[in-house]
Amino acid sequence: MNHLQVNYEKGWLKMEPHSSYNGNNGSMSDGTIIKFPIPNQQAKQMDEDALAIMEKTDLIVPGEEGLRDIRVVEAIYKSAAQNCVVKL
Repeated sequence: MNHLQVNYEKGWLKMEPHSSYNGNNGSMSDGTIIKFPIPNQQAKQMDEDALAIMEKTDLIVPGEEGLRDIRVVEAIYKSAAQNCVVKL
């Protein structure tokens, strides 16, 4: 299973494949096409992280962004476990 569908108040978003190392594509209900131009975004991020560490510069994706992602994942688990809407 490698797809994602998000239904929201005024439309939807679909991704398939969703979490591959490359080729992630999708569409939105308003006709927007989602196509990631980077063939291997995880490798690019790791290269950028290594360069930032060596050059003592800011990371392209800071840890705070990962923390926000985890909060969303935890809200999804809570919503599923309690069968309720969880606001972030």
